[in-house]
Amino acid sequence: MGTDRSAAARCALDGRKKKHPRREIVDAILYIVRTGCAWRQLPADFPPWQTVYWHFVRWEDQGMTQQIVNVLRRWCEQEDRRPQAVRGHRTLGLLSAVMVRPASVQDRAGATTLLLGRCLGCT
Repeated sequence: MGTDRSAAARCALDGRKKKHPRREIVDAILYIVRTGCAWRQLPADFPPWQTVYWHFVRWEDQGMTQQIVNVLRRWCEQEDRRPQAVRGHRTLGLLSAVMVRPASVQDRAGATTLLLGRCLGCT
């Protein structure tokens, strides 16, 4: 019998199958960060809040989130991919632009337009 690589990839380190894909865990953490909601208020579309919180705390304790930020920061600096308004200084997460769009335009389409315009120096 051949081994199923996808099944093996889904197994946790202790041999159990992962119940929730890592992408869903990351998406749930990003949702918490983006909305600022409490862990217990995580929508039912995501894995249980206890599972998401457990992974977040584990990754924080390992310094994983800071490593991700450092890699992304280096990537932006090396490739000079930061928006014009951010070059030369850090925004500290403060608002750097506001764009008002009609209700018929989805948020992701408006954000793409804004970010591309900033990266390409159109604004």
